[in-house]
Amino acid sequence: MTVVRASPGRPAPATQEGLDVVTFGEAMVGFVADDGLDLALSQRFARQVVGAEANVATGLARLGRRVGFFGRVGTDALGDSIVRGLQAEGVDVSRVVRDATRRTGVLLRDVWVERPIQVAYYRSDSAGAALGSGDIDGSYVRSARLLHLTGITAILSDSAWECTRAVVEAARESGVAVVFDPNLRRSLCTDEVAIPRLRDLAALCNVVLAGLDEVVALTGERDTEAGARAILASGPALVVVKDGARGSWAFDRDQYWHQPVFPVTATDPVGAGDAFAAGFLHAWLDSPSVPGALTTAAITSALCVATRGDSAGLPFADDVTALEAGETDVRR
Repeated sequence: MTVVRASPGRPAPATQEGLDVVTFGEAMVGFVADDGLDLALSQRFARQVVGAEANVATGLARLGRRVGFFGRVGTDALGDSIVRGLQAEGVDVSRVVRDATRRTGVLLRDVWVERPIQVAYYRSDSAGAALGSGDIDGSYVRSARLLHLTGITAILSDSAWECTRAVVEAARESGVAVVFDPNLRRSLCTDEVAIPRLRDLAALCNVVLAGLDEVVALTGERDTEAGARAILASGPALVVVKDGARGSWAFDRDQYWHQPVFPVTATDPVGAGDAFAAGFLHAWLDSPSVPGALTTAAITSALCVATRGDSAGLPFADDVTALEAGETDVRR
């Protein structure tokens, strides 16, 4: 296999072999309340494949990218549904490990826009948390133009942290561009453990996609630009900061850009960050235009939050193209 190295801060050019993007982490089955009630009262749930990295993989596949996901799921029925669900979206799951000794993780949540969403995790000692360095196929990582990861995997367990570091090193050694979303989850780990790991990963990546709250946690800086430049000083070539309704900013060492949000009626805010990542990576893979990537990310994020569920609203390429062109009429 021929390895085509990326230029500094950019993905390698497309080839006929390999994948555009590889991502990895814990995929779970999510049960999302669809009766408009509080989680404690909900009687009806829609089942989905969830997990930040799986959501990004699905988003990229819908946009037409060749994308692979690897991780661990159980040999139970829920593990089967994850593998089949990702396959149906066009995601390569050939490196997913089936664990006969642990169960697939589960998430339940309700859906609200006006108040905090309640989430219940059942992922302790799950198959996904057992991800380890022995689960890495280096040639698979090296075949990709870009590696996407989040900080969630890094804090699931010590073995998952070792796996995360090893995957990043494998990508860096091969010239595969690395994009990191901290996705800080304080319900899974203390800051004393999580923050040093996330800082370490940010320093090793080409691009960091972070929420403003995560920038504050990583740097102590509450000013958007000061926080972004503190992360830039540690190593990345580009830092993107997401700040909800205020839009997003991108900073490199010389300049910055701002992208307003696309106005939509929000139905479910969960999954917005993953949709943003999918849109940004899709555009960034083939174009050096940071503003263009921010625009595509804003569109994919907006379309996602307009639909209930973590990934149900992830758009297809035609949807993005239509909104970019200002087309909102009914297609007949």
